[in-house]
Amino acid sequence: MEIDVLRVERVGAKDIARFREMVAAYWRELMPRSDVINDPERWEAFFHQQFGQPYWMLEDGEPIGLVAFQVSDLQARVDEFYIVPERRRLGYGTVLVKWLFTHLDSLGVERIDLDVRRDNPGALAFWEAQGFGLAGYRLRMYRDPESGTAFVGALCRISEFWRHRGAKLLNDRRGHLSGFPGVLDEGAAPACGRANRRLGVDVYGAVAGTLGEANHVLRRR
Repeated sequence: MEIDVLRVERVGAKDIARFREMVAAYWRELMPRSDVINDPERWEAFFHQQFGQPYWMLEDGEPIGLVAFQVSDLQARVDEFYIVPERRRLGYGTVLVKWLFTHLDSLGVERIDLDVRRDNPGALAFWEAQGFGLAGYRLRMYRDPESGTAFVGALCRISEFWRHRGAKLLNDRRGHLSGFPGVLDEGAAPACGRANRRLGVDVYGAVAGTLGEANHVLRRR
């Protein structure tokens, strides 16, 4: 990898169509069964929510990665981070993270937060290697306001998720989870049931990419 042929820049108006193609490929990989992928109206809403100020990484003019973040006062939140499959495990992700740190340092940011899906141990290891630490778990519930009850099957309970995968939930001395399974499909965890389509979710996860009851919340100071 020749660093001098790489550059990170803000996505301009003239490039937005090409950027959207990249985002579509990213989301198809991340959440292939979500209604966000198949519902144009929801796709547009989620796109504008997640990519208010997008940047991408280019190699010889070709897009190979993206990052989207928000800055408020002295804190930042990374909403999206993606490297195209053929450029992974080659150091490109680390290059993009280093650019992000330099950019946020120039803005005086003192804390950076991001979420990692609980079924993605590779991403967790990557971000820990960049200096992030586990700050907590993000819990979620989907409810039916008419009946005043939670939707069963929209998200798996942690105990049910692991029991039906035949895996054990282990904690190391740092409190991290281990024994992660792969991507969960509709037949993998019967106790999770099938999602209520009124919510636009399935057993794979919610629109925002949650499996089970918790996501990892990482933080770098």
